[in-house]
Amino acid sequence: MWKYKRFTIVVLLSVLSNCAFGQQSRSPVDSAINWPSPEVEQVYVHGQNYLKLGNFKDATDAFRHAMNLAPTVWQVQKALGTAQYSAGEYKNAAKILDNLVQKYSTDASCHDLLAACYAAQQHYKKGRNALNNGLTKFPNSGLLYNRMGCLYISENKLGKAAAAFLKGIIVNPEYYPNYRDASSVYLNSQNPLWGMILGEMYLNLATDTSGFKHIKQNLYNGYKTLYSSLTDAQLTKRKKHNHYSPEQHFEAQVTSIFEQLYPVISDGISTENLTMLRTRLLMEIMEHNYSAQADR
Repeated sequence: MWKYKRFTIVVLLSVLSNCAFGQQSRSPVDSAINWPSPEVEQVYVHGQNYLKLGNFKDATDAFRHAMNLAPTVWQVQKALGTAQYSAGEYKNAAKILDNLVQKYSTDASCHDLLAACYAAQQHYKKGRNALNNGLTKFPNSGLLYNRMGCLYISENKLGKAAAAFLKGIIVNPEYYPNYRDASSVYLNSQNPLWGMILGEMYLNLATDTSGFKHIKQNLYNGYKTLYSSLTDAQLTKRKKHNHYSPEQHFEAQVTSIFEQLYPVISDGISTENLTMLRTRLLMEIMEHNYSAQADR
């Protein structure tokens, strides 16, 4: 399996036991923009309304007009790049956004959008460079690490993708898309354990439930994979030779707990016994106070 140096387990466990985070803001508050005149602001608002309606042509025209009236308001240029990206004009959007991040002190989402433009054109190296430049300015941005992971997935570099998502979790644990995407990578591997842990955390953290159906199906399949090779005879044999010890790595500890909880799902995996399994897992983790770091 993929290797990570001293992955911070205590971060994951603190989220499991106290899921009180919200999603990181992805854009600056429009009300904080220092408009040169109310007329310019009104043109910008019209552009945003067109954008929400999917009218990208009129949105682009409005933002271009606003940019001519207020060339130093970087949020207008960002909005223009967003409209062009939404319309599939990736090359034009990248040109606007690249100029924007080089000349102005913007936000992390500008670098994210620029990388998305490059990714849409399959210019993955340029996309990574845009993200690395962004991470220099915003080292704790879960958003940028998430985009980095997505770029690696597009290149079928799943190990690097997982590493990017996990790094995003460590530096920005409240940004929940990284849990979802890391979970998907692991659940589609031969070792679903981490996918299940991260997927459960995503379900507890996320305020946007649109991706729940997909991740729940993946989790269901993950539990089936984990328990498919276990029989009562195998578990009895393992219990005789493998006992819990504080020196065990976190992954081995959790695996041991899942094995001990096999009777909970021995009659089949269902919503009811999975709920019981999750509850028992958290009780065991908190009882043993698993706060060690693990070399992975």
